[in-house]
Amino acid sequence: MLKCSLWNREEDFHTLEQLIGKNTGRMDWERVVNLAMEQTVLGHVTEAITCLPKNLRPEKSMYFSLVSQVSDIEKRNRQMSRFAYILMDNLERKGCHALLLKGQGVGRNYRNPLHRQPGDIDLLLINNDEYEHAKELIGRIAESEGDENKERQHCDFVVKGFVVELHGKFRFLICRQFSESLPKWTRERLSDPPISVNLINGFKIDEKVKLPPVQFDVVFVFAHMLNHFMTGGVGLRQICDCMMFLHNNYEDIDKDILKEDLGQLGLTKFWKVYAAMAVDFLGYPKKKMPFYDASLKRKGEIMLENVFKTGNFGAIQKKSQLSSDTNKWLKKIVTCWGQIPVYWRAGKLFPKESLYCFYHYSRRVLAAG
Repeated sequence: MLKCSLWNREEDFHTLEQLIGKNTGRMDWERVVNLAMEQTVLGHVTEAITCLPKNLRPEKSMYFSLVSQVSDIEKRNRQMSRFAYILMDNLERKGCHALLLKGQGVGRNYRNPLHRQPGDIDLLLINNDEYEHAKELIGRIAESEGDENKERQHCDFVVKGFVVELHGKFRFLICRQFSESLPKWTRERLSDPPISVNLINGFKIDEKVKLPPVQFDVVFVFAHMLNHFMTGGVGLRQICDCMMFLHNNYEDIDKDILKEDLGQLGLTKFWKVYAAMAVDFLGYPKKKMPFYDASLKRKGEIMLENVFKTGNFGAIQKKSQLSSDTNKWLKKIVTCWGQIPVYWRAGKLFPKESLYCFYHYSRRVLAAG
């Protein structure tokens, strides 16, 4: 269903119809919907369901419930994209030159951007003074404000019902080489001019937001997904974000520079496993996947299995965590213990890097107040 929605290929729909037709009466639609929600791809899965013949769809009550939920997703996406433009335009007028990270910016690469599950609005301001000014400006209009991580230069707000995250810096826990090389690489790639785009068709021609340069974003979006895969779990939404960004911007990406960047950051081995997963199991066109290696199919399958075992941002594992009012040290111990399967599964693919991540994760959790 996901492949049908992402790629809109007739052969995928034909395969899907055959699969469901053979299992008519035995389809566990509730399980399908629960999986789609765990992976935050309900909009895409429902899109595929609406293309099925009526006799192969779920019962009417479930079908119309799905259509209603997708309508809500579409509405939220429109509202969020409009708000992101207004917020960024106002910050720009006040001298804060923000770049929109991930989220609505990446969502525009889908066939139907409105069906991507919306999240937060992430803004990057690499100039320290502009970051501090933006923090002050947004703080004046926010309904609530989270605690700032001064070392990472990260803070979050709720404004008009939307979560807005400000980033002065960013760092991901993947491997030692990535952590050491990230600052230099970031400076180099963000020295290129940003891209101005309309987030949604129908916006006025001058209602544009700024996105990072493509050569930066192709690595950043991948590294963001990988960071969650290595440290807590990631859902299909982030996997799809990587695929759709690469697919939609393929012609604009310099493959030689991408190869150099992945090597510089220590991400080549990770990329190759992801590439095998995307091509062999999620329908990504092989001819448009840089550095694809057919011999890594089994590792790609293991990566996908891990995605289904954790859910979006480790949602499945988080269900077993203790409530916030539990004894502090007991909660720390139970949380760390619950993370061990995540690192163990990642360790099957990247053992040295997984140990590195678990060591730093444990230190951070134990040191937290």
